[in-house]
Amino acid sequence: MLKQPEQNMTQPIRYIVDKKGIPKEVIVPLKVWNSLMGHRARRRLSRTGLRKYLGTIRIRRNPMEYQNRIRDEWK
Repeated sequence: MLKQPEQNMTQPIRYIVDKKGIPKEVIVPLKVWNSLMGHRARRRLSRTGLRKYLGTIRIRRNPMEYQNRIRDEWK
């Protein structure tokens, strides 16, 4: 069952609802879909982009004591 189209910036967006009126799917214009997929693709990090998070931590303490102390802060 199709619900009445809704206007979103002059582009119709249609909702598919079940018999109880609960929205199950959405039909969007291709222009809106491509825009959404473009934003999604730009957010992904490449291997070179991930390199800035690569590294090790140097500590002068017992690693297990340090780890337990840090985890205790989360409680």
